[in-house]
Amino acid sequence: MKRISMKRISYALSAAIRGCISKSAKAAVLFCLMASLVCSLAACQKEENKTIDLNALHTEIKEAYGENYVPAPPMEGTDLNARYGLTEDMYTELIAEFPMISVNVDEFVAVHAAEGKAADVKAALDAYQKMLQDNSMQYPMNVSKIQASQVIAHGDYVFFVMLSTMEDVSGDGEVTAGDAAQAEEEALNKAKEDNQKAVDIINSYFEA
Repeated sequence: MKRISMKRISYALSAAIRGCISKSAKAAVLFCLMASLVCSLAACQKEENKTIDLNALHTEIKEAYGENYVPAPPMEGTDLNARYGLTEDMYTELIAEFPMISVNVDEFVAVHAAEGKAADVKAALDAYQKMLQDNSMQYPMNVSKIQASQVIAHGDYVFFVMLSTMEDVSGDGEVTAGDAAQAEEEALNKAKEDNQKAVDIINSYFEA
């Protein structure tokens, strides 16, 4: 598909404006467009420069899940590189917790990336998430949690969130193919709802 440059779009917009409205109206439209652009750039810059308290955010998330927050004490050093591909030069602050037993997959990672390293951190966590999602050797009750996981980026902060309320909605007993499909959908929706609690808390720290 042929790409259309921003320059051509600008020319087309200007031509349309010249042909359809008066000079004064054209000036007003251009002013509004420029003001919108400036505001958008200012908002992005503000988010990029924002500093938050990761420990306070972490505490708020743990309180939101209560006893259902099961990730273990934080990992450090070489364990972080082995598990996530994160080396010490990639971050200035990091919290990474996951369960010590494989039957559960709940996990939380919060990274304040070093200058110029945010994209590398996000790429590493995206790759980790994909590895989990492509791994077929998972307990059935954990599949929906993994599919519902999210990688979130705000400026120099990157998060991997895979948290739940530990409720098993997979059901038991003999089920038909239709029942199984419905159960999978319900489990995925429940996992997304559970995980969204942490995502909402994270996003709230970067709101204006």
